[in-house]
Amino acid sequence: MGLFDFLKPKKPETLWNQFQEKIFQEQKALFDAMSTMCEDGCETDEIPGGHDEFGHTATNPIPTKTVFGSTSYLARLRSSDGAKVLYDREGSWSSPVSSHPIDAYTISHPDGRRLATLYLSPYHKRNSERAPRVCAHFPDCFLSPCSWPSPDVRTLAPARCLADTVRRERESLHPPSSAANRLQPQIRICDNQESLTA
Repeated sequence: MGLFDFLKPKKPETLWNQFQEKIFQEQKALFDAMSTMCEDGCETDEIPGGHDEFGHTATNPIPTKTVFGSTSYLARLRSSDGAKVLYDREGSWSSPVSSHPIDAYTISHPDGRRLATLYLSPYHKRNSERAPRVCAHFPDCFLSPCSWPSPDVRTLAPARCLADTVRRERESLHPPSSAANRLQPQIRICDNQESLTA
């Protein structure tokens, strides 16, 4: 930046840049307003005073931070076979455990089977790290690891178990020969990162 840069004519802002700035400011204002509503929420994986099955009733909803946090939570949810679940918002309900509305989402498997309806409360200080039981067909749902918030052992353990199960089933169908085993790359999970070994 030079001494006389203020004398140069400014480049006119494009309409596209103005549009993007306006959308960004609106989204930021919405997020700030929602974050303010989260100040009196809990910082636990389950809402204190909640009763009935976790996530399956409006009386024990899954705590998340803002609607953006609810979307992030649902995007991490996997069925026990490792498939990323699909979700669709049904609407909002009132609940005796929250002064704010509780959002309900229909959860389904990618093959089209409806798994459950989950209830989320997006007015808390952080997203829950606990996964609900989705249905009898996939009782051990888990949250997939992600970089934000950083995953811990509880979220990675089911992924490791699933990877081990898939590996054992594959080996039982096609026992590896020593030559084939050396030529096929293997993926393993170690210390929150995937590594490729030959």
